[in-house]
Amino acid sequence: MRTNLLSEASRTWIYTPADAGQEVEVIHWQYYSFLTVLGNQDGVTCLMPSILSFFNATAGMPTSTGILTKQDTNIPKPNAVGSPYKFLIQEVFPVIFPVAATPASETAAKKQMDDVLQILKSGVVSLNVLGVSRMEVSPLMVLGSGCGIAGGALVSQAFSNGAPIASNRYNVEIGLHKDTSFELTASFPTTFPVYNNTRIGMVMDGLLQRPKGK
Repeated sequence: MRTNLLSEASRTWIYTPADAGQEVEVIHWQYYSFLTVLGNQDGVTCLMPSILSFFNATAGMPTSTGILTKQDTNIPKPNAVGSPYKFLIQEVFPVIFPVAATPASETAAKKQMDDVLQILKSGVVSLNVLGVSRMEVSPLMVLGSGCGIAGGALVSQAFSNGAPIASNRYNVEIGLHKDTSFELTASFPTTFPVYNNTRIGMVMDGLLQRPKGK
């Protein structure tokens, strides 16, 4: 049970109702946010953006790549878990995979692998709560993805023996109370080319307090 791993302070915090007198339940939950980074288009080199901001838009909101859906994010409010909820972050991890499920050739598969590797080897992930830094990690691979590195057959095969697994995620205890604002970003101070359209997601795994039966 995840609750068995809690410090006493975090256990008390997550089980204390966000609104006094409210009957609540605490369940395992994940909040996720995915972005699409565009790769080379028609021979034009595309560079990795200098910063990616996650959880700053909800499903149904328009972005430069289209209307967000529940497949892109399940955060109920931009940069907040919203009232009357509380969320205790226990793990943070990235999920990275090429948009094209099947590479057209071995060369294309290698470039998919290059994209994923370069992203994992780079970047600084930062989590600020109410403007205060609560986590700063570099490079992305330090976080460890619970689903490993996804991609085409050759990419999966190349990493089948070394992909990060759930046991090496980055463990934290960070509480988000109702409308408390937070920012989760991945910055890339050094630019590099991206060959393929690539999905990059950040997942916050932990315990959600909500009104009972909601």
